[in-house]
Amino acid sequence: MEGIQGGLLSSDSLLWSGSGLVGKSGTGWGAFQQLYDVADRSVRSATAENLAPDYSETRNALGGVSQGNNTSLTAFDLGYVSNSTQLNDLTIHNPTDIDWYQFSTPEGIQESGSTVRISSTNEVLLNVSIYDSDKELITQREALDNAFNLASSSEYYLRVATVAGRQDIGYSIDVDLTAESPEVALVIPDIAEGRGSNDLLSKASEIGFSATSEASLANLGLSLTEDDQDWFKIDSGRISEQSPNLFSVIVTDESISDEDDIIIEIADASGTVLTESKGIGRNETVILEGYDSDVFVNVRSATGKTLDYKLDLRNADYDFDKDGSVTSDSDGAAIVAALFADSSSIEIATNLSSDADSQATAEDFFADYRATLLDVDGDGVTLASTDGVILNAYIAGASAVDLLPYISDSSPIQTADDLLTHLLDLA
Repeated sequence: MEGIQGGLLSSDSLLWSGSGLVGKSGTGWGAFQQLYDVADRSVRSATAENLAPDYSETRNALGGVSQGNNTSLTAFDLGYVSNSTQLNDLTIHNPTDIDWYQFSTPEGIQESGSTVRISSTNEVLLNVSIYDSDKELITQREALDNAFNLASSSEYYLRVATVAGRQDIGYSIDVDLTAESPEVALVIPDIAEGRGSNDLLSKASEIGFSATSEASLANLGLSLTEDDQDWFKIDSGRISEQSPNLFSVIVTDESISDEDDIIIEIADASGTVLTESKGIGRNETVILEGYDSDVFVNVRSATGKTLDYKLDLRNADYDFDKDGSVTSDSDGAAIVAALFADSSSIEIATNLSSDADSQATAEDFFADYRATLLDVDGDGVTLASTDGVILNAYIAGASAVDLLPYISDSSPIQTADDLLTHLLDLA
């Protein structure tokens, strides 16, 4: 037989002897043969599922446009980390993707009980390295779950990559800090305050918003120190979808009381308050739409208590079934039904549509909005008998005055104008 032939031979070395056989070593075919011998073909192809780039690839922690975080020079800066620092929905989205992060630890933490944990969310090994402030390697690990001890008052660089050539790896980063003394609370400046503070409108931290990267802001760990207040500047987009209309604060301290209520005010450049929140509890939301100039968001505690929180900005609507319109008999009815304890959003979505994506859409809607947009009476609890009824009637055309009798007994809302600060405009 003439010509060139290729064969996948056994790795038994005896079969590789003989004239004319090439590729045992040092050639491309030999390298392919060796990879074929050891390959685990039970593992999916690297192209089986292509995850999208996560927000750290295009945005910094404050939502501004970035050049990605594939090098230590462009590392995603987390600022000072705290117990509320938790980043989800991170990805290694192609075989050459490498994610770098930079962060600092506060003074007064205990090294034996303070860690940063990087965990795979889809059972694929991660190659994780941690470096000191001079970018000298401290240690490296390859595992599904990688935890590193952290020292007090230190700066670190973190590198996350794949060990399997995969491009569909999901992972999360979580920080757990323990104070050296249980009697002393850790006081940690958040990244929005930078090297100074943002406790005045004139020193407001600029927040970039993109509807496609809104999750980056929800991952941003922020804090109010004693008697502190935080100001943020939001640029208005050229069209409404480029601007947030839903401004939410989620307090990460589960022990917060109604007296420790967090307050949101939205003001214009002169400091004139345009609207303010009227809710209570751990989740505070205020709605502002149709603004055509920059706005300033002020976050503070009613009692001056130290609180950790997350700022969640979104461009939201009530289009539950994502069909391009909002109606009472579909979206409103579905929201009411799904809020009842004996009805899941999956069941409701299945009844709404035969679309295979409707279940996932319903789950996403409630994950995003149950504690914020859907708590229309601001009492800190989302219920079908109050919030669901109010929202369905509002979508059907009822006025805010008509809806006041349906708010809960614990709602802080007293007027129709108060209620409108929790309701989106209907086109």
